[in-house]
Amino acid sequence: MKITLRNIKYSKFASQETLCFEASIYVDGVRRGLVENSGRGECNHEHWIDRDFGQKVYEYIKTLPEVPLPWDETETVSQSLDLIIDELMNDWLAGQEVKKQLRKGLLVVDNSCEEGQYHIFTHPMLKTNPEGLFNHLKREKKIDDDAVCLNLLPIEEAVQVYRMI
Repeated sequence: MKITLRNIKYSKFASQETLCFEASIYVDGVRRGLVENSGRGECNHEHWIDRDFGQKVYEYIKTLPEVPLPWDETETVSQSLDLIIDELMNDWLAGQEVKKQLRKGLLVVDNSCEEGQYHIFTHPMLKTNPEGLFNHLKREKKIDDDAVCLNLLPIEEAVQVYRMI
């Protein structure tokens, strides 16, 4: 069962304790409901088109393995639809940020980057040949040989790399 969010409407200014958003819930590519959060610290609110199907989703989630806590990976919690939706929203937000950064230049991560840092290179060659620019930077030793260029990755992979920075 693959759960995704589409038609996301996010309000940064209204997000206080939690993310303020509204989105359509899709399960295996079919629209099954709506989820919303007012951004004031409460849980997400799901509204299923078919309540019986919603119950099947909750039953499925109970079978998923526990997930580690972000601040202490030795402890785990039971998976929940709230956690899944929060992770999907965080991926979506990171995707928006990655797309914004990719428009600025060649986004590169290597061993010389400290936590939370990356390199952005601008050059006219970026628009026509980003891979050539990336290889040129490697040849000129401006970046490490193990560098990863987010511009050359599919957006889903680029988001995962960006979130690990």
